[in-house]
Amino acid sequence: MGYSQLKTKDTITLQDIRIKSFGLGFPDIAEYLKLLDVCELSHHVPEVIRQSFDIARNTLAYTYFCYELSMPAQLYAYSVVELALKTKLELLGFKTDKSSLKKRYDDVRSRNLIAFKSDEDKSMIDFYVKYLSSKSFFGKRNELAHGSNMLETPFDALNDLRKCSILINALFSE
Repeated sequence: MGYSQLKTKDTITLQDIRIKSFGLGFPDIAEYLKLLDVCELSHHVPEVIRQSFDIARNTLAYTYFCYELSMPAQLYAYSVVELALKTKLELLGFKTDKSSLKKRYDDVRSRNLIAFKSDEDKSMIDFYVKYLSSKSFFGKRNELAHGSNMLETPFDALNDLRKCSILINALFSE
């Protein structure tokens, strides 16, 4: 079955062959789903944001069956980061407008509203935001949102969701 063909009722629950062919295969879906544990949100994060982020995680889970769902999972995760930044500012009484993801991030950072769990987490997010913004985080979000034929592996998407979860958890730490 070609990559762009709609699956049939007989193939819908079969693992996407590309997961196996890239050496990324897992014996069953349960093992694959364990990977998503690295991007879980804390109970301190508002429920609406956790629910929204779980949509991204669920979409990523379905890459087991449809490789192309990596991109929508990434895009949705970035949208949730934007929601989290806006929510954080509004909860503290700051006015938010229709600013860009980067402007909201810069606003939150300038107000010292992010409490990273570790220096490693802070360094990683700062690196992706400051030094790779054209190819990562904001740049990738913009590329995905405005039309792209980019197709990354589910593990690239998992890495993006992990970065998003670190940032969101840091926004709503105790």
